Amino acid sequence: MAKKLIKMNQKNKTFAEAFEDFIFNCKSRNLREDTILHYRKSYRIFVKYIEPATDISTINKKTVDDFIVNLKKRDITSQTICSYTKDLITVLHFFMDAEWIKRFKIESPKVDISPVEIYKDTEIKKLLKKPNMKKCNFTEFQCWTISCLLASTAIRLSSLINIKIQDIDFDNELLKVMHTKNRKSLILPLNKDILRILREYLKVRQGETVEYLFCNTYGKQSNRATLALNMRHYNRKRGCSTGLHRWRHTYATLYIRNNGDITKLQRYLGHSNLLVTERYTHLLMPDLKKDVNDFNI
Repeated sequence: MAKKLIKMNQKNKTFAEAFEDFIFNCKSRNLREDTILHYRKSYRIFVKYIEPATDISTINKKTVDDFIVNLKKRDITSQTICSYTKDLITVLHFFMDAEWIKRFKIESPKVDISPVEIYKDTEIKKLLKKPNMKKCNFTEFQCWTISCLLASTAIRLSSLINIKIQDIDFDNELLKVMHTKNRKSLILPLNKDILRILREYLKVRQGETVEYLFCNTYGKQSNRATLALNMRHYNRKRGCSTGLHRWRHTYATLYIRNNGDITKLQRYLGHSNLLVTERYTHLLMPDLKKDVNDFNI
């Protein structure tokens, strides 16, 4: 008769303990620090509805359904609810794969698709107007330079703060983007206007070629949150109550309006999937009206 292996009774993991194991796994897979911070941010939402001390073996589909229903009671968009739910699903799938909880099917909530607004022509002119160099400080000058670069390339904030001076190839009019969301480096063309602006910026910023292009006032790499806050202040000072990500939507939409190739746009935006790029090409009402007027049976 085969001998039965005696196992010690082990205490089930708490939600907090299991989540830290999930984060450790993310680090072992070499995920971006931004991705890990994103999961930690979502965790702070999770624990508003799932106690950190919860025995994870008790988590089931109803736990997720209750989480979604409670999120809907808050003043947040369906996109945000879907994002938090997808993050929770990712965490729970990790638990399932580790056989800490029973496997069950989870579906993300439906999302209300609404067109993302882009900058108006008047707003673009305000944001790209060069500040008075005799009166502005370094932060304002830097924000103007960033606005001009975003209008020319539409790169993400995470890529922006990781650009080094040596990544600008002035001779060949190119920008090497080494830090991207999908870990695939990009080489983007730069027009002569933005090259001129970057040269002027570097005369003020100075620094070694190995240093970061957009630094703080002490010459160190800019903090993501601080830079985003500076850009919001810059925009509000010019009458625009938006952040810097709207440049990405604006770039994509105006590129398509000007008969740009969507496959090239996919490369410029650094998307692995063309379907993701298509979500940026928002058909706004003026475009629809023009199509209706042009099409007349």
